[in-house]
Amino acid sequence: MSDVIPETELRTLLEAGGTLDFSRSAASQIYEWLYAALVRMRLTPGMRLSEVETARALDASRTPVREAFIRLAEAGLIEVRPHRGTFVAKLDRKRILEARFIREALEVAVATRLAETGPAPEEEGVTARCRDLIEHMRTLAQARDQLAFNEADDRFHQILAAATGYGRIATLVRAEEAHGVRIRVLSLAKDETYARIVREHTAILDAIEAHDPAGAAAAVRAHLNNIHGFIAEAAAAHPDYFTDAP
Repeated sequence: MSDVIPETELRTLLEAGGTLDFSRSAASQIYEWLYAALVRMRLTPGMRLSEVETARALDASRTPVREAFIRLAEAGLIEVRPHRGTFVAKLDRKRILEARFIREALEVAVATRLAETGPAPEEEGVTARCRDLIEHMRTLAQARDQLAFNEADDRFHQILAAATGYGRIATLVRAEEAHGVRIRVLSLAKDETYARIVREHTAILDAIEAHDPAGAAAAVRAHLNNIHGFIAEAAAAHPDYFTDAP
């Protein structure tokens, strides 16, 4: 059984500083810190977590930590094993591919709608924001800033989803991103991955601006298909991170 991550190490991994904003829900803040650490692979698959150590690291009581753990377990990012403890969930190929399937349905619909009708009236300036973000991603790629690049990648998809004017779409996309994001972080060890993602984001945006629904849909599908290569690379480099490790 894995050792529990000690309080001092956990505080560093969470990058939270142990400071809660008491004007907001403590459980929500703890969830956000843990979620970020999980999808960034700072908390790696198989690590053992403790409510007590997490509460100490964040200077919080156990109740909001327990609430955050429940939400993360529902999202499939941590696993509570009766009589054994709580662990960072291992990567599950089937779940990752299921999330990719759902994202394709959502994001093809998003790109197609934006190409056909443009952004919702309240979402003016979307394409300019996306262009600026792509340029920022080029800079992050040159710096090989994995975490910031990954966050910018997510933000690109969130901006497009929100541009439909349907508030729930961005939330649904984010919910399905979590499993694929952990794989993508591992893949950003290669320079070509950065360049490919930038090219693919550009292709999606080009098709939307050209009012080419079929082209936008094809560009989204090509982009999301990267997950198969990411899984193969991650499994070769970190077989112990997967549920079906030998």
